[in-house]
Amino acid sequence: FAAAEMGRIDTPGILSFIDRLGSEGPIISAERLVDACLEMLGGYDLMEETRTLLMNHAQTSATLDTGAIEFAQSVGQMLQLIVSTQEYQFT
Repeated sequence: FAAAEMGRIDTPGILSFIDRLGSEGPIISAERLVDACLEMLGGYDLMEETRTLLMNHAQTSATLDTGAIEFAQSVGQMLQLIVSTQEYQFT
């Protein structure tokens, strides 16, 4: 997947994932956002440094209120970040 494609939150596959993740409850944690996005992309291990960077981004980005439009944007951004990581590029 190209990083730009992962950020297109209006595509059916990404919308389906956003809906599925949003159905977990009204609010999700930053950790769950990172883990769920990793699972969607095939569930691979990250270096601790990379995981920390993703967690920091998730905690400072838009709200993790699953009913907010910002939630979809946060998911798209997280997917873009993950597919841009060295770990993803070399798997």
